[in-house]
Amino acid sequence: MCDYCGRSLGTDLHHLVSRGRTHTAAAREASESLYLFSWLCQDCHIGSNNVHTRDRTQVLLAFNASLFGEENVRNALAEVNQYLRQPIIMEEMEDGEA
Repeated sequence: MCDYCGRSLGTDLHHLVSRGRTHTAAAREASESLYLFSWLCQDCHIGSNNVHTRDRTQVLLAFNASLFGEENVRNALAEVNQYLRQPIIMEEMEDGEA
């Protein structure tokens, strides 16, 4: 199922850190973490109401934290953030979110 809407089959692998933000091989490699991917339906990935916004990225980061553990997701972000011009900050999760 789609990690964002949960209504359709997740067929598209979405990078939470877009390829356009990774300007070096080291940044790209760091962004290729299981903790920084989502499976999305095509509508959520490339449709007119897609996930390519800051708020929706936060939803997907929280979803991944619930699957893999918040610490794993935060550590993966910290690894890639050392290479980014503008880091991605994962918002604090409320109790019971992860």
